[in-house]
Amino acid sequence: MATDGPHDLGGRPGFGPVPVDAEAPWSAAWQPFAYALASSTARIAGVNGDALRHVMEQLPAEQYRRLDSPGRWLAAAERCAVDGGLVAEGEVLDRARRRADRLPPRPVEDYPEPVETAPPTTVRGAPPHNRRTPADDDVPRFPVGRRVRVSDRRRAGHTRLPAYLAGRTGEVVALNGFWLLPDTHAADGTESPTWVYAIRFAAADLWPGAGSHEVCADLFEPYLEPVPPSDAPAGPPSDPETRPEVPGA
Repeated sequence: MATDGPHDLGGRPGFGPVPVDAEAPWSAAWQPFAYALASSTARIAGVNGDALRHVMEQLPAEQYRRLDSPGRWLAAAERCAVDGGLVAEGEVLDRARRRADRLPPRPVEDYPEPVETAPPTTVRGAPPHNRRTPADDDVPRFPVGRRVRVSDRRRAGHTRLPAYLAGRTGEVVALNGFWLLPDTHAADGTESPTWVYAIRFAAADLWPGAGSHEVCADLFEPYLEPVPPSDAPAGPPSDPETRPEVPGA
């Protein structure tokens, strides 16, 4: 997610609870297939998973807020198809409208020649997932128990750093593997694997008055800065035996 975009809603007040109907999570029969369609279209167009998310993030703010989640995935699929040179601009919408109006489809030749406007971001032969094996000299920078500060540098493009954590201080509670940095992977397919850490924050440090509970977030190493010992709060370190189990990134 690009920091401060319409999609970066984590931790922001005023949106209320998210309604979830466990018995009927979808409101239309096509919705469960939206992500599969977006993922398949992106792969054909040469768009990796991080770049696909960035495509969605670049939807106009009004459109992003108006659409539900399946609708956004469909919009992202269309954008991948257009930018990847699979279909012409407006072709998907025209075909959908003709189908809705029970009109016969137009021949492909009636549409403008598709033009590839975005270079592929996939790497031929790369694993189908973003986890990588570190080399012997790829040593984690931060040990468990180390206090770190989240960078507050604004980021253009895709990132997995939520705005509500920028500039906050927390503690490393687990090491969650060696993964491709989404920021560079989304931009041009560059593979820059790095360590991912589970960082524990006091909720009250994120939202004053939030209470005594804690929040854990998986963050990539480039998002983190060491906290000088002089800035660390007084008191004994937390007991490793009481640290929560944190799922992998």
